Amino acid sequence: MKVLLIGPVGASTVILADRVKALANSREAELEINIENKITGIGNLHEYDVLLLAPTIRFMMDDIPKLESFKNTAVATIDSRVFGSLNAAVVLDMILAAHLGQRSKDI
Repeated sequence: MKVLLIGPVGASTVILADRVKALANSREAELEINIENKITGIGNLHEYDVLLLAPTIRFMMDDIPKLESFKNTAVATIDSRVFGSLNAAVVLDMILAAHLGQRSKDI
């Protein structure tokens, strides 16, 4: 499964992505996470199964459905407390739920 995390490309975002990947690996789940700091200019959006928005990017949530290339992509935002605590378990569960069609605007 391919995940695109849109958020500030800083230490917290990278650490969270690494923790989620490690946890997914320990659960024997195939997961690839890429990080971008903006959504515009990314040419391969259609390749992602799940789009995660960091709390600082959540203002974009209403604009995502308008992007044709995300028509079949689950979209969710990460709660600021989850993001701030780098809670990989909650984020991985959110990714899996979103991928299964149990979309949530705020987890």
